Amino acid sequence: MANKTLTQWMVRPRKPFYKQPWYWGVVGVGGFLLFKPKGAKAALVKSGPVSKEEAAAAIHKEYPRAFPALSMAIVDTALSVGAHPYDLANLIHFESARTFSAQKENISCKRRNGPDSGYCAVGLIQFLPSTAAGLFGMKRETVNPKGADKPKVYSFAQKKAAYDRMSGYTELQQMRYVKEFLKRQTRRSPNRKLDTPYKVAMAVFWPSAINKDPDWKFPASVPRDNEGIYTPR
Repeated sequence: MANKTLTQWMVRPRKPFYKQPWYWGVVGVGGFLLFKPKGAKAALVKSGPVSKEEAAAAIHKEYPRAFPALSMAIVDTALSVGAHPYDLANLIHFESARTFSAQKENISCKRRNGPDSGYCAVGLIQFLPSTAAGLFGMKRETVNPKGADKPKVYSFAQKKAAYDRMSGYTELQQMRYVKEFLKRQTRRSPNRKLDTPYKVAMAVFWPSAINKDPDWKFPASVPRDNEGIYTPR
């Protein structure tokens, strides 16, 4: 398989829709969104006022596995964190390996580490067990292997419980935690605005890279778990 970057994996080459550099903003009347293409071609979405319902319908048309209620939840979640709805839809498409399934597992990680390692991710945005534990409000209870003076970490039992709980949710139930996770990312720094496709992608895939150069190289663990991905661009 040829090497691919994260952006190339996220964009389906035969579809020009998500390659468009969109401007967007919220119009203060009637709950409308304003999507205005920078270039002459507008692909699947018209320029001018687009309602939330129209945006959700466009997502569902592009990605049929994002059923209508899920597509609307994606729109609502994106707007609540200052992101473009289509960027979030595209990200979930990538993270869930095109399935839009809350039960999607990282198979390559499981093959390498075992089915109950406590390391592997699951769900719409591939929640790590430790991330899920944090979203569920669990308290870290295990001494940090790096030293007793370091913050405590989640135990294997906690991570396993968090993984099982997250994987047991429906897509709509899991979107609640997608929203909370993204909100936490924006609260970590005033510069962590999710106003570009790159920042939306990095908020989930590798949060510390949100403000890094798109050609920054990921650590070796990234292409190991995500075949062929070496840089964000």
